[in-house]
Amino acid sequence: MILHRPSTATHQTLNLISIFPNRTNLAPLVFASQNRCLCANAFPKVINLFTEKATSSSGRMAEEELSSKLLDLSEKLVDNRCDSEKVGRLLESKVGSLIRSYSNGSAMVELLYLLKSWPALALEKSWPVLALEVFNWRRKLAGEDFPMTSEEYAKGITIAGRVKNVDLAVDFFMECYAHSGNLEKMEKTYELVKNCVNDQKVQLIRTMICAYYKSSDTDRISKNVKLMTLIPEDDYRPWLNVLLIKTYVQENLLEGMEKSIRKAFEQKTIVMLVDVMRSIIRTYFRSNALNSLTNFVKEAENLGWRICRSLYHCKMVMYSSQNCLEEMENVLEEMEKCNLDPMKKTFLIMYKAYSKWGQRSKLE
Repeated sequence: MILHRPSTATHQTLNLISIFPNRTNLAPLVFASQNRCLCANAFPKVINLFTEKATSSSGRMAEEELSSKLLDLSEKLVDNRCDSEKVGRLLESKVGSLIRSYSNGSAMVELLYLLKSWPALALEKSWPVLALEVFNWRRKLAGEDFPMTSEEYAKGITIAGRVKNVDLAVDFFMECYAHSGNLEKMEKTYELVKNCVNDQKVQLIRTMICAYYKSSDTDRISKNVKLMTLIPEDDYRPWLNVLLIKTYVQENLLEGMEKSIRKAFEQKTIVMLVDVMRSIIRTYFRSNALNSLTNFVKEAENLGWRICRSLYHCKMVMYSSQNCLEEMENVLEEMEKCNLDPMKKTFLIMYKAYSKWGQRSKLE
């Protein structure tokens, strides 16, 4: 007798159906190829790189106090687990202020733990579904003033692992190192998963580029250049190109900066950030690249980039240093066309230029 053994993917699908019998669409939870199935084997290694036992700076009494506050909420969430809108309203009205009081992430970690403890969810084996909904709400709430903690991300990765969604786990993983600056672990993670999640490879590359930008890695420029070659030409992202401009600026690399600027011009990208414009100006000034600065200003004006006085002041100072006083004076007309009135600093630049080059008559 010949027995047919189900494929790994089929076996996983059957398991998921048994866990989520009422779900009609299991596609997000099933791997679409053997390549992804292989990635599941790497999942424990990824988790081991990231997960550390959560520690709390508060004592047992503080933990019990927090649990009591979250217990009632977790019950309401469980009761309304089939209504996403009600769950969302509960999170907005009850959880936001509470978890902000615990910047170490302990409130969210405790809430996810309590959800797992409810018998109803354990019986249905639906804890990961509700937990993912709560965790994703927390991600949307995160920002500069309220960043996610590594403990919170560790919980999210564990939950994604419970539904055997390696792609989602990797997403959470890479998003956390992007934010924590833990470059060494992130590089190891990238090496583990880069060949396993082909449909998300570009996303991982972008995340790595962001990490290198934030890092102090002495070789970050060459690493980013190498990574950029792996991104298809038609997959241009304005924000990523601006990030590369800022990276070159930090390293004072004029050629690389100008290459990225040309790319932005070609793609009709419009930069409106004053800090980016000023950093570009400083790079031109440090390199004494007057002609390049002049060409940049002209192109930036035409494309509608954010124009600030610093651009024109820099040109005036550079013209002054070369005794090109007439050209310096013409900059005032350029400012007028952009509705930028001269200010005290403008006249101070002109005063110093006239004094330096003996144009006393123009000082009167």
